Amino acid sequence: MHPFIPLTAEQEAALSGWLTGYVSAPHPELGRDGPVCPFVAPARRSGVLHGVRCRWLLGDGTPRMTALIRTAMDAFEERYADRPTSLDSLIVVFDGLRPHQWHLIDDVYEEVKDEAVSRGLMLGQMHPECDARAARNPAFPANRSPLPQMVVRRMAFHDILFLHHRPDWFTTYQEHYGHLYRSPDRVDPHYVRLFDSGALVAAGGSLV
Repeated sequence: MHPFIPLTAEQEAALSGWLTGYVSAPHPELGRDGPVCPFVAPARRSGVLHGVRCRWLLGDGTPRMTALIRTAMDAFEERYADRPTSLDSLIVVFDGLRPHQWHLIDDVYEEVKDEAVSRGLMLGQMHPECDARAARNPAFPANRSPLPQMVVRRMAFHDILFLHHRPDWFTTYQEHYGHLYRSPDRVDPHYVRLFDSGALVAAGGSLV
């Protein structure tokens, strides 16, 4: 029995407004054209983006959040086992997490990301003071949301943006998407450059 329950009406409204007004819209500081996340709108239209919450108690800490995210990854894989599409997403809202504990989301993200990537998944940490930066503009904190939350989704082709600099992450990415770079003229040149740099680092080379 997993610990996740439906969002409240207020949380649904806050999440929907943020997804529509921010995540699915362009932003002048993003560093590229298009919406902050180009996959959210089609995921919502397809009905494969789901939000849940878990009750957070005052005495809860890092171990419980780590366990919750691992449970969320398990639940995600179970729910979408027969539909391996990169649009599937699970948003987990930490209901009751207070501002002085928002940093736990960032801490647990760093702790669990290796495991997520090894499973072919990606995590996204988000809260009102999140300092995670846009891939194409390191000055822009792109992951700020009205609710403290973590997102679980499948690894996607564009994740070379986030996985090229670590040999272990790149190797997993290459297993999933390396075949698409056999025709580099069909791939965004920026992605090709990142893929080539990732391959160099994974082979024991250096970029400096």
